Amino acid sequence: DYSVWRWSVVMSFNSSLNALSPTELQQSANAQFGETPELLKSSLKDLRAWLSKSPHLHSIQQDDKTLLTFLRGCKFSLERTKQKLDNFHAVKGSVPEWFHDWDPLQPVVQEILSSGVYLPLPGYDRQGRSVVLCQVEKINPAKVKLNDIIKAVNMVVTTAIDGDEQTVIQGFVTIQDMAGVGLQHISLFDLATMKKLVTMVETAWPLKPKAEHILNMPSLMENVHNIIQSLQKQKMRDRTYVHKTGDWAQLHQDVGKDILPVEYGGSNGTVEELRRYWKKKVEDNRENLMELSKFKTDEAKRPGKPKLHSDIFGIEGSFRKLDID
Repeated sequence: DYSVWRWSVVMSFNSSLNALSPTELQQSANAQFGETPELLKSSLKDLRAWLSKSPHLHSIQQDDKTLLTFLRGCKFSLERTKQKLDNFHAVKGSVPEWFHDWDPLQPVVQEILSSGVYLPLPGYDRQGRSVVLCQVEKINPAKVKLNDIIKAVNMVVTTAIDGDEQTVIQGFVTIQDMAGVGLQHISLFDLATMKKLVTMVETAWPLKPKAEHILNMPSLMENVHNIIQSLQKQKMRDRTYVHKTGDWAQLHQDVGKDILPVEYGGSNGTVEELRRYWKKKVEDNRENLMELSKFKTDEAKRPGKPKLHSDIFGIEGSFRKLDID
């Protein structure tokens, strides 16, 4: 019976775990970015004035919530906010395989949602950050490519952070579990796409990655891991922790046990409950997701010349590394 099942899911998750009060969030935003109600108001006004004079940006997402997310992600530097907001929507137009046609009912997206590869954990960790669990073994390389995964993950993340100020302010942590990863998975990590992903996260993505915990890494993944690390800025490399197989002590110390699913020594629901919960949640968000995939720059109207794929991602092999928070 669906209603009983839903009730049991709601019962076993703690979505308000380590949630900060509005006052605590305000204090944190002030301490991290110098945010004040006055600065917020004047920054939004300045951004809107700039947007009104930028014909190529009239077609982008520009509600207050979106603009505030980018302002906070750029610590209220107006120039960096403009750059990221523009870049993000240019990427959306330039990489349709990630951002076009966000329909959760597409077979390839269904495959990824059904397998439960990427699961945001309910609530927040002991430092108030969001945590996402990625179980690489659940990817079926015969059915999906890396581009499909990036697209589906973007849809899950967008659904998860909708209206979630705490994630925007406190940032997020990724747990990559590589248990069971075999040779068949190696083909997923094609270098050109990985480079594009790193560039997108560093130059366009407004959310702040605070840490990455890698569990159970098989030796055959070490080369791939080293290559990905070499593409990233030093700041992100310093925030990546590779744990010995089966040793979760440091993970528990960093994020706390409470937020983790039962399978990882925690008490916050099971992986299967999370899989069902997020599959339904993303499907329920279908209308909104399909609307969001329409927002992008109108390059024909960009003053000067259009921003090309190579302007964003560099010529193959020479990728610019911009600031990451």
